Amino acid sequence: MGLLRTLFGTRKRGEYGRESVTVTGVTVRSYAEKQVADYFTRNRIEYEYEKVARSRRFLSFKKIARPDFFLPAYNVFVEYWGLVDADAGMTRTRYRDQMRYKMAQYHRHNIKFVSLYPSDLEHLDSSFRRKLREVTATDLPMPL
Repeated sequence: MGLLRTLFGTRKRGEYGRESVTVTGVTVRSYAEKQVADYFTRNRIEYEYEKVARSRRFLSFKKIARPDFFLPAYNVFVEYWGLVDADAGMTRTRYRDQMRYKMAQYHRHNIKFVSLYPSDLEHLDSSFRRKLREVTATDLPMPL
């Protein structure tokens, strides 16, 4: 959120999305994040919302970012890049710059992450399964 605040100015909660509540009662920043969170819940994938990603530096830890989701069973973060195709040109440009910066930080600090985009929501199960496999070499159990 700090990077977003830096790039977009002071941000009110819900300003760039419609705040929504998941089936488990977690308030998320957008309806799309609700879809992702509810997908995790339906598939019994434990997640933490907006857990800070940190890198280990000597005897301390450095905050890298606050990704949307963390999946502890897979030790992987999940970013939903919801504004990648925003209508407002300046918002889209700043968002994409911020997105590239965060991705570079994840790679630099060997932090595993999965990127999800608005186009992934239509086929979320197959998209997420494929991307998780690419990052972790692990397959999700098939739904019951």
